[in-house]
Amino acid sequence: MEVKIEQDNENALLKRRELIASIDYEGKSTPSRGELEAAIATMKKVDFNCVKVHKLFSDHGRPLGKAWIRIYDKPIAEKIEAQKKKDEKPKEEAKPAEAPAEEKPAEKPTEAPEEKKE
Repeated sequence: MEVKIEQDNENALLKRRELIASIDYEGKSTPSRGELEAAIATMKKVDFNCVKVHKLFSDHGRPLGKAWIRIYDKPIAEKIEAQKKKDEKPKEEAKPAEAPAEEKPAEKPTEAPEEKKE
């Protein structure tokens, strides 16, 4: 697997670096997030626990991909990522169907009295 860093931005407010990388994995399947995190950690010489793959895209039919990666200053990435997921609103669960109310027998329509014909 060959990883090439295309963009490297420093985000001082969130104390992290944001990378965009292109990945070439000729002859193999799409790399897992863990494999990619380990490769970036060794490439950038940072702690493995500070690296998180935010998004991973692969090209259809080709062994190429693109990844958005975040490298935090301290190994607090787990706390930050967990907090983000906690803050998201949970999707509304499908409400169980209410029990149908007891059906009354259908009332027979009252027929109008027939008029006499002369």
